[in-house]
Amino acid sequence: MQAELDHVTIAGVNEAGHESGNEAFTDGRDLPWLQDVEGVDVWSSWGIDYRDVIVLDGEGYPLFRYNLTEHDLGTDYDELKQLLDDAA
Repeated sequence: MQAELDHVTIAGVNEAGHESGNEAFTDGRDLPWLQDVEGVDVWSSWGIDYRDVIVLDGEGYPLFRYNLTEHDLGTDYDELKQLLDDAA
């Protein structure tokens, strides 16, 4: 999707306390991957759930969430792509 939306930046943020899976998750992928830490705890402060896509505005504030468990990318890919494009 990143290649299709060159005006959008996509990155992952792993939940604090789950650092042990970072190497396996990022192996062979080029998605920028950040690690949340207890001192920042963005997952709690933004109310993030597992598999949430949080779309930010130009200043880094959340605009909306899109959960990939509720929305299967196999069928909802174009919907998410359009939402990201519209937000940009």
